[in-house]
Amino acid sequence: MFPTSQNQMLLNKKFKEIKKIGPPQKRGYEFEKLICDLFRF
Repeated sequence: MFPTSQNQMLLNKKFKEIKKIGPPQKRGYEFEKLICDLFRF
């Protein structure tokens, strides 16, 4: 099953927000959460 377009937009928005995070460690942690969300969908 593929993510719905609404879920895709939400994941894209989160990804764009993560790119703005300065400290690499915090950015990596948030990216891990994004990957978990992606696998859930």
